[in-house]
Amino acid sequence: MSVSLKGVVIPLMTSEGQRINGSVVEVKEEVVVMDMNHPLAGCDLNFVGEVIESRPATNEELAEIARMMSGGGCNCGCDDCGDGCDHSHCDCNS
Repeated sequence: MSVSLKGVVIPLMTSEGQRINGSVVEVKEEVVVMDMNHPLAGCDLNFVGEVIESRPATNEELAEIARMMSGGGCNCGCDDCGDGCDHSHCDCNS
């Protein structure tokens, strides 16, 4: 008797220790194909909210948005910059 594991959710852990769930898509002879997407991935989500404050963004907030949109880091090419970076490892003056 063959048991299908398709759709079974299995708790997993990333190399950084983050817990995630994976859903079995297919079991092959030597490979298990997993779907690691969030269960709501691809769904249309609607939110209801209320604006409680409106103000111009600070220069620091704008700089953070620019950093996030550029892929992170200080754009000095060192790829080591992140939250709390003091730039002691590179030549940038940010």
